[in-house]
Amino acid sequence: MFKDNKNQVQRILIRGGVIATGVIITAFVGWLLARAAFQNWQTEAITEAERLSAELNYRVEREREPLVAMSILYFGSTEVTQDELIASTAQLVASTAHDPLLSLAFVTAAADGSYQVQQGSGDLDILPTGQLYTLDEHLIPTIEQAFSSKPAIITGGLFKRDDVSYLPLAIAVPNAGIEGVLVCLIDFSHLLTDVTVDFISSGTSLEVYHPENPEINHSSLPPLNTPAELSHRTQIDMGLYSWELIWQFDADNGNPVNYRLVYASIIIGLAITALVTLIIHNLLRQQRRIERQVRQKSEELEDTQGKMIQQGRMAALGGMVAGISHELNTPVGNSLMAATVLQSRTAQVRKLLDDNNLKYSELSDYLESATESTRIIEQNIRRATDLVKNFKQVAVDQTSERRRSFSLSVMIDELVATLKPQVKHTPHTLEVDVPPHLLMNSYPGPLGQVITNLVMNSLAHAFEPGESGLLQIIVRKTDDEHVEMEYSDNGRGIAMDIRNRIFDPFFTTQLGRGGSGLGLHIAYNIVTDMLGGDIRLDEKTRKGVRFIITLPREAPERRQRERQDRRGSPYDS
Repeated sequence: MFKDNKNQVQRILIRGGVIATGVIITAFVGWLLARAAFQNWQTEAITEAERLSAELNYRVEREREPLVAMSILYFGSTEVTQDELIASTAQLVASTAHDPLLSLAFVTAAADGSYQVQQGSGDLDILPTGQLYTLDEHLIPTIEQAFSSKPAIITGGLFKRDDVSYLPLAIAVPNAGIEGVLVCLIDFSHLLTDVTVDFISSGTSLEVYHPENPEINHSSLPPLNTPAELSHRTQIDMGLYSWELIWQFDADNGNPVNYRLVYASIIIGLAITALVTLIIHNLLRQQRRIERQVRQKSEELEDTQGKMIQQGRMAALGGMVAGISHELNTPVGNSLMAATVLQSRTAQVRKLLDDNNLKYSELSDYLESATESTRIIEQNIRRATDLVKNFKQVAVDQTSERRRSFSLSVMIDELVATLKPQVKHTPHTLEVDVPPHLLMNSYPGPLGQVITNLVMNSLAHAFEPGESGLLQIIVRKTDDEHVEMEYSDNGRGIAMDIRNRIFDPFFTTQLGRGGSGLGLHIAYNIVTDMLGGDIRLDEKTRKGVRFIITLPREAPERRQRERQDRRGSPYDS
C-alpha cells in the first residue's frame, strides 16, 4: 500500500513537473520574444527620431529661401520701397506655398546705436508690417552677426517669447546706398508642428534646446502622459550653432510594441504543454495498467510457485514415505521372523512340558533361542522406531514453516536418515560433517528443503548412468552469529555459459525429462528470503559443483512475517 501511494505521488509530481516545465519554457520564450520585440521597437523609434531630426534640419534650412529671394531683390535694385517689400513678400509666399508664419524686414543702425526697422512685412507681432520702429532686442545678436559676417546668411539663435519660439535669419544688404540687414523671422513653434504633425503620435515627445539658452525647451509638443521607456538624444547642425534634440518615446500609449508574436508563442507554448501533459498522462496511465498487470501476474506466479513448492515438498515427502516404508520392511520382517520362531519354539516346549518329557537340555536350548529372538526383536523394533522418529520430525518440518531452536547436526542427521533410502539404491555416497552442539534458531523445514533439493539435483543431473559419485555436506561455524554450509558433488559440473542462470525459475537442462527448473530457484528463495542468508556457486570449481551457503544462526523472523503479510495484503485496483 505504501509503495502504491509512493508511485501515485511520483505520477502526480511527474505531471506537475511537465506542466511547470512547459509553463517555464513558454514564459522564457515569451520573455525572449517580448524583449526582442521591445528592442525592435527601440530601434524603429530611434530610426524615426533620426529621420525626423533630419527632416527638421532640412525644413529649417529651407526657410532660408525667402531670405535668399528677397536679398536678390535688394542687391538687384537701387531702392526697395515698403510697398515693393510687401508685394514681393506676398508673391513669394503665394508662389512657394510657404505655410509657416514669417516676417521680413530691412533693418539699419541708428545714430544712438539702436536698430530701426526701415521696411517690414509679415504676420508676426515681434516683426509686424510697418516702418520706422525699434527692433526687438532678441533680434539684435543676429543683426550684429550678419553685419560682421557679410555677405553670409546667418541663422540666429532660438528665443522664446509668450510661449512661442522664434528663429531669426539675416543677411547684410544695401538699400538706396544705405547699409543694412535683411531679417527673416520664422515662427519656429508653428514650423516644428508642421514638420512633425504627420509623424509624431501621442506616445512621442520632443525637446529642442539651443546652446545660448540651454535651459529653455523650444518645442511646442506636449509632454508624455506616462514615463518614457526610451529617450534618444541627437544634434542638428545649424551653422553657428548645433541644436540638441531629445526624443521621448512611450511604449504604453501611442507607440505600442508589437507583441503579436509574443502572444502567439505563448498560446502555442501552452498548447504544446497541454499536449505533452496529455501524452505523459496517457503514458503514466498505461504504465500504471502495466504495473497492475505485472503485479497481478507476479502474484499469480507466486501463488503458482508456492503451490509447486508445496507439491515439491509433498513429492519429496512421498519419496521419503516410500523409502521409509521400504526401510521399515527389513526390521519389521526380522522382528516378525524372530517372533514366529519364538512362538514355534514356545509351543514345542509347552507340549514337552505337558507330556512330562521336557529335558534340561531342551529347556536350555529354548531359553537360548528365546533370548536371541528377543534380542533380534528388540534391535529391529528400535531401528524401526528411530526411522519413524526421524521421519516424523522431518515430515513435520517439511510440511511447516515453523521457526524453532534446534541442533543443526541432529536436524541434518535426521534429514540424511530419510534421504538414505533414495541414495541407497544408487552407487553414490552421501557424507556429512557437521560440528555437534551447533544450535540455531531458524526454520528447519525450509532448510531441509534446501538440502533435499541440492541432493536430488545432484542425483538427477550430476552423474552419468552407472557412475559412482560422492556427495558432501560440510558445515563450519564462521563466527558467533553465522554458519557456513558447503554442499558439493564430484559430478560433471555446470557449463560455464549457463552458470549465471542456474537460480532462474524454470531453467533446466532436463526439459521434458523430468526437470521442472524450480529446484535451485526454490532453494535460492528460501535461503535469501526466509532464512536471511546467501547462496552462491563457487566459480573456481572445475570438477563437479560446490555451493556455499551462509546462514545466520538467528533467522530474521520479521522477514518471514513481512513475506506473509505481503502475500495476504489485498490487491489495490
